[in-house]
Amino acid sequence: MAEYEAATLAVRTASLWAVYGQIGATLAIGAGQIAVVWFGIRAMQRASDQRSRDARDEARRLAEADERRHDESMIALRELIARTAAPGAGD
Repeated sequence: MAEYEAATLAVRTASLWAVYGQIGATLAIGAGQIAVVWFGIRAMQRASDQRSRDARDEARRLAEADERRHDESMIALRELIARTAAPGAGD
């Protein structure tokens, strides 16, 4: 085998290893990108779930507060009616 042939084989072998390195780097970068996207989607899902829980809790608190205000208003209204009613009108 001539020196030229040996050099050609060496260059081809080096080129092949370079291609393998590029494929490996591409796979690693692709896996990294998938991991970043997956992490981002998961973080958005967790945030959405938390917002939903917070909204339900807030709605429940508001409903309870409205119910208390309604009950207090009804008590006050009954008292007002009782105080302003004509004597003997409720008998």
